[in-house]
Amino acid sequence: MNKELRFRESVYHSINEELHSKLCSVFHLTSNEARLYILMLQDKYYTASQLSELSGINRSRIYDNLRGLEAKKLIYSTNQNPLKFKVLSPQEVVVQISQELAIEHQKQLEEITALGILLDAEIERQTGSVDEVKPNVVPLEDAVAELRTLLDAATERVWVTKRTSGGVVDWFALRAELSMLQTNGTDIRFLSDRPFGFPFDLKVNSDVSLSFALIDDTVVAFLLPNTESIEGQLFVTQNTEYLRFFEQTFLNWWD
Repeated sequence: MNKELRFRESVYHSINEELHSKLCSVFHLTSNEARLYILMLQDKYYTASQLSELSGINRSRIYDNLRGLEAKKLIYSTNQNPLKFKVLSPQEVVVQISQELAIEHQKQLEEITALGILLDAEIERQTGSVDEVKPNVVPLEDAVAELRTLLDAATERVWVTKRTSGGVVDWFALRAELSMLQTNGTDIRFLSDRPFGFPFDLKVNSDVSLSFALIDDTVVAFLLPNTESIEGQLFVTQNTEYLRFFEQTFLNWWD
C-alpha cells in the first residue's frame, strides 16, 4: 500500500463514529456504503481497485456498494475503462435532496387539490335523489367524532390508506373501536407509504399518495379544499361511483 493510501486509511479511522452513524441513518446507507462515502470525500476519482484496497472491502463486494451509492445519487461514475467513481459533495447532496423533497411535496399538493376539485364538483352535481346519500363535508376538527360514529355502525370492513407525510387523522385515538371491530370479525386493513407502528393488518406501498377510508359502503376522503387553505375536511359519501373508484384504488395499492 503506497504512502497516500496509508494516509487516507489513517484519516478514515480517525473519523468520528457519529458521522458514520448519521450517514447510515440520514441517507439510509449500509455500513460499507457509509465507509466508502467518507473515504471518497476528497475531490478526486477512484477506481474500484483503489477503493477496495483503501477500504478493506473485498473486491467481489465493492461494486455492489458503489452501485448502492450510485442508486442513492451520492456518487457517479465515468465511462472510462476501468470505471472511475467520484463522490458528490455534501453541499450538492443537500441541494439535490431538498429539490426532490420540494418536487414530491408539490406533487402531493397537486394530487390532493385535484381530488378536492373533483369532489367539490360532485357536491354541486348531486341532485339529492332518494337512491343516493348526499355527500357530507365535515370540518377536520370533528374528524375523530365523525369516524367514531361510522365505526360504531360498521360490520364488514374498515379499509384505510394513510399517507404519513400528510396524515390528518389520529387513528390511534380510534384504537379501542377498531379493536372491538376486529374481535367481531370486521375486515380491517391499513395501507401506508411507510410503516407507522399500527397494530392491525398493515401493508406498505410507496405509491400511496392519498388518505381515505372505506367503512362498509361509505367513503371518507381526507382533503384540503385548496392550496391556500390549511383547513382540512372530511368528505363523506355513499355515492356508488366514488365507492367503486376508491375500492379499486385501494385494491391496486394493496396487491
